Amino acid sequence: MRVYGALFWNLSPLINVTEPPRVYVGSFRYVPFLGQTIHHDLFLREEISLLQDLRDVAVSVIEMKLALVRQHAIRVLVHAVLVSEYVNTFNRVRSILTDSNAVWADIVSNPEQYVLEYYCDK
Repeated sequence: MRVYGALFWNLSPLINVTEPPRVYVGSFRYVPFLGQTIHHDLFLREEISLLQDLRDVAVSVIEMKLALVRQHAIRVLVHAVLVSEYVNTFNRVRSILTDSNAVWADIVSNPEQYVLEYYCDK
């Protein structure tokens, strides 16, 4: 118990978590355990638990990457909609007699002036 406490005390500044991390106890060797080892059952349970937690970490990493991809796709969609609305507003407002650069600058600097009626709450 003292070793566990000292280990957590020394690692806590590095990991920045509020709850203590799981520490696995075992003999992780490639050779099988001897039949009558004192802590054979404990080592076996800890090894199984470690392998299950590693599998769960792999699954959660995949889920986090999928969530990030989904979030990025939503941002791309929002960006595309905004660009489309700016282009539609530009095409609606411009004329042969106006300066295109001035129209773009005005739309970008004052977008609230170009909101169509069906976007406004009544």
